[in-house]
Parts: sequence; structure tokens; C-alpha cells
Amino acid sequence: MGITVGIDLGTTNSGVAHFEGGIPRMILNDNGGNITASAAWENPSGEVVVGGVAYKKAGSARRFKRMMGSEAGLLIGQRNISPEECLV
Repeated sequence: MGITVGIDLGTTNSGVAHFEGGIPRMILNDNGGNITASAAWENPSGEVVVGGVAYKKAGSARRFKRMMGSEAGLLIGQRNISPEECLV
């Protein structure tokens, strides 16, 4: 039998869970949390940072999930990126 995964791709936060022994278990993010803030920000070295760190930064992109599938772009730092790229 395969693994069942549930994804909450929320506008404000996202979370992922799987079933382990019939019990849903949250999959932790890189910071050890079970939810990830829906925010993206470009740091001074040009790297796109996502999650809680990005959420706390001025000029971060938020609510971009509402734009997924559209042709809209987001200005993050000096770059124009797609809403889907903010999820990486």
C-alpha cells in the first residue's frame, strides 16, 4: 500500500501530513515547525528565502498563492518571479 499525504496549501500558511499507523502526522519543515508561512523574500545575496524568515522581512511577497496559475509575476528584490517559484 502507498503512502497517503495531505497538503494544506493555505493562503497564509501551508502544512503537509501523512498517515503513520493510521494516525496523521505532520511533516516538519526545515525549521522544525509543522506549518510554513506563505511568504517569499530575496536576501541581500540574491537567494529567495521562504517561510517564517521571509514573513518577518519588509518587502516580502505574501498572498501569492491566490495568483497561482495566472500570468501574474511578483517583484521580489530585483527579480520578477512566478507565484509557483515562491513555493520552492
